[in-house]
Amino acid sequence: KFFRRIRGGGLGVEEDGSKDQSEKNIVYGLLGQFCYHMTNLELESTLATDIILRFSSAYSLSEDQTCVLLAELRGNEKKYSMDANQSSSRRQSVKRRHKKIGEYDLSVLPYVLVGKFLSVEDLSSMRLVNKEFGETFKKIMLKKALFTNMNVSPELRRACWSTCLKQEEIGIDYYAFVEKINNGPGLDGVLNKEIEEIITMDVNRSFNNHQKITPEALQNLLRTYAYFNPEVAYCQGLNYLAGMLYIVYEDEELAFKSLVKLIQNFEMDGIFTSEMRQLKVLFYQLDRLISHILPDLHNHFKSEMISSNHYCSAWFITLFASSFMLNTGEKEFNLLSEKFLLKVWDNFLHGGWSCILKFAILILSIFRDSLLDGSFEEVLSKLNYVQKGLKDVILQEFSDSPDRIPLHKRLKEVHITDDLINTLQYEFNQLRNLAVNNAQGSKVFHL
Repeated sequence: KFFRRIRGGGLGVEEDGSKDQSEKNIVYGLLGQFCYHMTNLELESTLATDIILRFSSAYSLSEDQTCVLLAELRGNEKKYSMDANQSSSRRQSVKRRHKKIGEYDLSVLPYVLVGKFLSVEDLSSMRLVNKEFGETFKKIMLKKALFTNMNVSPELRRACWSTCLKQEEIGIDYYAFVEKINNGPGLDGVLNKEIEEIITMDVNRSFNNHQKITPEALQNLLRTYAYFNPEVAYCQGLNYLAGMLYIVYEDEELAFKSLVKLIQNFEMDGIFTSEMRQLKVLFYQLDRLISHILPDLHNHFKSEMISSNHYCSAWFITLFASSFMLNTGEKEFNLLSEKFLLKVWDNFLHGGWSCILKFAILILSIFRDSLLDGSFEEVLSKLNYVQKGLKDVILQEFSDSPDRIPLHKRLKEVHITDDLINTLQYEFNQLRNLAVNNAQGSKVFHL
């Protein structure tokens, strides 16, 4: 019946393999439905994959479309690939641990390993032993203070973020860049007029009336970054990253250098360049994690044809800033939402993308019951405005209640390991290569 639907309605393959775009979209949609029903059909994964590749080739679907279909197919599987792929991932994880341990001198390594069991006061005392101890225990002490304090001072947060980002490695004169842009030839050859207009538009609708940042400062940051990194130039979402960094540092130069390091350290250029490779990896990882951790929600999403890219692009692109910097009409709650968002960033800067994926799963877990009966439109409406839905969580984060569970502890309860994240990235890369090879070696199949 499925194949008759594809072949029906005059959807034949021309001799030259060319197809009208609308016909491609119809085939793409039908193949998406096939991916969902594959589990119920109990079709072997290899056979289902072959069908996807053959139809993708026959109807000249793009590499991205083929990769999405293969990811959908894999997302319906019950288990992760626990074979040589994961073994490779584990080897990489061991290498990272060894590299991290290698950052410390062997004479202080035992103290580093027990550092998480020491209080902030003990760590502060350890720093006084000698210069080497002082440098070694600085980051450990700052991190401990950051995650044990309900209300973090701006000075502590700036110090912690700086130890993670290492802005001092960016040896450029920020204000020389600003002057060159404002008084020199400007952005000719780097940005076109359309992108200049987008920056201006996004600045005008970002952080409105925020006491710590002005439109002029944000405009300077975004235009200067576009000049500094023409490959990325400007993409929507950068306004939130630059704005949040300025709110913390309250200094244009430090905010700019922090933006450069943020994008470098966490490979975010893969989010903002045209291929958006890193963003697609995150979509795949989240969909697979939902299928494993929240299977009932995964099944409902698939029945409504909902994938992670429908609702979480802004979560990943802005590191949730666009979701928690909304004006709810409640001044006190707005301030608490911003403080809560800063704690999300605290975790990200220390733990990387796994913390963002954990937070996404945490949100879906909290919203789970209200999403299970929702239609496509209702689900997206709720997930596009999570700030109010998390009001109780946000209020509890800053309460004196004995039942308070700090955000970093909530995230620890979401069992997602770095090994698993790396395995899923390996899976995506394999699927991507399969789609690319299929497109390059495509043949015309007469269906």
